[in-house]
Amino acid sequence: MMRHAGRPPGPNDRVLKLPDGRLLGYAEFGDPAGEPLFFFHGNPGSRFGGAFLDAAAKARGVRVVALERPGFGLSDFQHGRTIADWPADVREAARHFGFDRFAVLGFSAGGPYALACAAAMSHSGEGLTAVGVVSGVGLSQPRAGNGLVSHVRASLVSLLARRAPGLFFRWAARRSPPPDRAILSRPAARAALLQSEREAFRHGSRGVIDETALLARPWGVDFAAITASVRLWHGKDDRTVPVSGARAVADALPECVATFVPGGGHFWLLDHGGEVLDALFPGEQQAEQSRDS
Repeated sequence: MMRHAGRPPGPNDRVLKLPDGRLLGYAEFGDPAGEPLFFFHGNPGSRFGGAFLDAAAKARGVRVVALERPGFGLSDFQHGRTIADWPADVREAARHFGFDRFAVLGFSAGGPYALACAAAMSHSGEGLTAVGVVSGVGLSQPRAGNGLVSHVRASLVSLLARRAPGLFFRWAARRSPPPDRAILSRPAARAALLQSEREAFRHGSRGVIDETALLARPWGVDFAAITASVRLWHGKDDRTVPVSGARAVADALPECVATFVPGGGHFWLLDHGGEVLDALFPGEQQAEQSRDS
């Protein structure tokens, strides 16, 4: 299988081999010697979504490892996968990197996968230090399944992202609230988002379509098993993932610190990564303040 179609391999074109033979794609951002955080991208999305946190993570001593789910970017497909299967891949990644303790953060469609890790690892002593969800796909909201609409939409997004980025952003801006339009108008944000979304379609549209179907079905995540306090942020003006679903998630969790941001859109994370990292790594924030005093 071709791994680097259309361009030479770069420093963030990395894979690790899982016990079942699949390859798991990943990229690293932030401080290479910092406290570890696994970042889970959206849909469409890829390992390059970790760049959303790069500057904030460098400033705070956080090492961001952005993992790609099966069928996205460099990660192989996994037949019959479920959301509840994801923690097993995260465990293998933690072993690969030698992480005894780590946090997880899910953005958009990555949110349910962060919660799956919280449910699977809360009682196991695996060193899960913090769980965060930003603009996460939620409960009690309509989501398109694996039908003709999903195929057409995924194909359109893939075509625009790869062949007509200007048109892609005009299309995205028309569907976005003012705070997201402001973010999408900035060249650096546009470049990061475009790179992440383009790479999502390395294998074609199947990974995006499969993920859409997974999110539309019951997740198989036992919220009652989550003993960790989940930090959740969601913009009240998010049109991509309505805030109603995030409220349902917060209500269903045994312990959740939820922040519903007035005037916040779907891409709120790109401007507030530092705020999120400070909440997930309060010790690092205190250490930085001590060094500055």
